[in-house]
Amino acid sequence: MFKFHIKPLIKAKGFKANTQFLRTRYGFSPHYSANLMNGDVRNLTLDNLETMCINLNCTPNDLINYIPDPKLILPPDHELHKIKKSDSLWNPIEHLKMLAPEDLDEINKYIQDFKQKKANPL
Repeated sequence: MFKFHIKPLIKAKGFKANTQFLRTRYGFSPHYSANLMNGDVRNLTLDNLETMCINLNCTPNDLINYIPDPKLILPPDHELHKIKKSDSLWNPIEHLKMLAPEDLDEINKYIQDFKQKKANPL
């Protein structure tokens, strides 16, 4: 089964993960926004998916979680296993708030180096 998995991604990006965020940013109805946040959406247009991916700088795989049916046994190397998400919420902003300024400076240097390597892979 596929479940929509936007709430942890929104939190990880430092936004408030609530229905107001989706209504304001994307113009979704209150009911649809609540369903998205709860992972209960069953119909998702490709236009909406694309809009969310563009605005959150992510791929559809980041927004969709695969929860295997216990009755269905997939081989361990099946591609669907790659989009299984952890139930834990990772919020880097909360971790960063706890660090000393010199640690933040070191992380900032790492991020700049990482971005530069991504931009110039050779």
